Amino acid sequence: MASRSISAQTWPYVTVGWRYDTDEIGISVANDGLGPAIIRDVILTIDRNPQHDIVSALKLSELVRAKGPVVSIDALARGVVIRAGHSVNAFLVHDPAAAREILNARPRIDLQVCYCSILGHCWTSSVLNPIPSDISSCLDNDSNGLVLPQPEPGS
Repeated sequence: MASRSISAQTWPYVTVGWRYDTDEIGISVANDGLGPAIIRDVILTIDRNPQHDIVSALKLSELVRAKGPVVSIDALARGVVIRAGHSVNAFLVHDPAAAREILNARPRIDLQVCYCSILGHCWTSSVLNPIPSDISSCLDNDSNGLVLPQPEPGS
């Protein structure tokens, strides 16, 4: 019974979902649980194809490529810890035209997060399946995992 009590007191509950605001859109990852969520893997897919990084993924059309909207990206990658009661934005686009375009593309986009508690219990949650699912463990080296974008040379 003590083990269950400690497990319940350290249980992270991560939800992944769309965030909307006036002229903005993005995907937010929130830890609504009681304990920290240790991120082990993040996979962003468009049309079920894994994306390397957020910046590349957001180039969904000529409009987004040409205009280059302002995008906010929080560090969401392997090893990041989301404290209980906190959230991060996988991305947040601050541009009315790009936001409308991404809103229309929303059914094509998924973000899956694999995370663990400090006791080593693991779950997955995603935009398409927002209720966390128990899994035995997260992959140690996932070639499909999202990486943080690197600054372009000279910027």
